[in-house]
Amino acid sequence: MLEGTLYLILYKLVELGYLSTYSKTVGIKRMRKYYHLEPSGQEYLNRILNEYDEITKGIAMILDREVQNYEQD
Repeated sequence: MLEGTLYLILYKLVELGYLSTYSKTVGIKRMRKYYHLEPSGQEYLNRILNEYDEITKGIAMILDREVQNYEQD
């Protein structure tokens, strides 16, 4: 993933209300940006993780069937 890609994703998640941000001065001049996961972001994360689990279970079932068929041959 390119460095700029991560920031584009973070900006989009902020725009959608899944993350909030605040900036804090570090040292003399440097600003550091912090991100906070909002409740709607936690719900979105849970949905994504559930979808991921379903997909990986399906793939595991397919691979298990292929292994079983291979062992029977």
